[in-house]
Amino acid sequence: MNIYNDSSPVLSIIVPIYNSEKFLCRCLDSILHQKFSNYECLLVDDGSTDKSSAICDAYVAKDNRFHVIHQENTGLVGARITGWRLSKGIYIGFIDSDDWIEPDMYAQLVDALENENDADIAITGIIQECEGSSIMEHRKIPEYRVITSRDAMAHMMTRRVFAWELCCKVYRKHLLFEEAFKRGLTVGEDFFTSWHIFTNARRVVCLPSMGYHYRLHPASMSHHRNSRLLFLQSFKEVMNTGYKTSKSLYGYLLTWYMKELGIILIEEILRKRLDDVQADSIQSEINKYIDKLDCTWFDGSWRHLIRFLGVSDGLIRWRNFVADLHRHMILMSKGRKVFIYGAGGAGKIVADILTAWNVEWIGFVVSDGQDAPRELCGKTVMHISQLSCSEDFLFVLGLSSRYVREVRRRLRSLGFYHIYWPLYMRFLTGQEFFMERCKDRLLKDVSLL
Repeated sequence: MNIYNDSSPVLSIIVPIYNSEKFLCRCLDSILHQKFSNYECLLVDDGSTDKSSAICDAYVAKDNRFHVIHQENTGLVGARITGWRLSKGIYIGFIDSDDWIEPDMYAQLVDALENENDADIAITGIIQECEGSSIMEHRKIPEYRVITSRDAMAHMMTRRVFAWELCCKVYRKHLLFEEAFKRGLTVGEDFFTSWHIFTNARRVVCLPSMGYHYRLHPASMSHHRNSRLLFLQSFKEVMNTGYKTSKSLYGYLLTWYMKELGIILIEEILRKRLDDVQADSIQSEINKYIDKLDCTWFDGSWRHLIRFLGVSDGLIRWRNFVADLHRHMILMSKGRKVFIYGAGGAGKIVADILTAWNVEWIGFVVSDGQDAPRELCGKTVMHISQLSCSEDFLFVLGLSSRYVREVRRRLRSLGFYHIYWPLYMRFLTGQEFFMERCKDRLLKDVSLL
């Protein structure tokens, strides 16, 4: 039987909606104009208090493929469950209400699953965009490929080509089950659900297209401690089932989990945002898993750091070290105009720490201003050419170790000599390179590198 001629929809598109009036029309228009037409679109209005409900009703009146469910607020997971339970399609797709899609996205994804009978999931690339700014990141799949679900899970964990977002994929409906959606999660919902769906899949089709536009809001771009800890709760639950899937995958998951616990301790003590009870709780979690660490995953310096943070006096010694750094920073900055060199993620970390330490600083400085924002953390981002070397400046480098030597040389050649690269940046930026090596190993272990 040709499913395209069947009276029931081939594809069910589920859109959870909560107070999305600002972006909702663009999202729904992009669905309305899909080249693939045999779909139903389930709009789950999850207790919106703005004009979202009226917008949903208008689209239902405009096109009979659109259906709206108005319900009391249950959260993102609850709204997805509602849509999934009511869906009639052979395939399922999810879209966040503030995102939008390319006109041919669903045509390509559904065709891929129709052509690959043993595949259960099809994936397209993502364009991440920041509200009010230019495109931030393309996550494009380099070539058409059909891979096993285990290989896909390895790719998903590394986030190099595609990640665990539910929204840029189409699934055969039989993959989804109630336990894959965990009610009550407010962070890490996609990660938890994707893991359970991929675990049950046979093969995955990866398409070299860019079909999904993922909107990044400025508020969502900062990594708050509470959000990170909540995500780790979801991550831990998945990690403890990882050994059933692959020894290499479990090794990577445990390594990432322990690294993240260590980084949270280091960062939050530097920012003076972690009390003794919270610190003791994280330290206890480190000690719970430290003997399970595979030394072949953790290199020497990181293994020693994690063990140091786990010992009884490790936190005391780290707090004392931070206090010494604080005093040193106060002395260095006295009588000088302080700038942070670097307006990326590392620069924002330095900004948080200087603010927590009550060190007055003027703004950010960059050498290449083409891609730099004009403002960051409420401070101006300036080009180095705007500063005069006749004044007494102190540059605190918000950079990873690979750039420090070159930047020091460049600043000194311009006549600036008060340059400080905080020792803690070695840990906070070094973890990126450490995890890149772990990603290489994971993909090599599953023959994807």
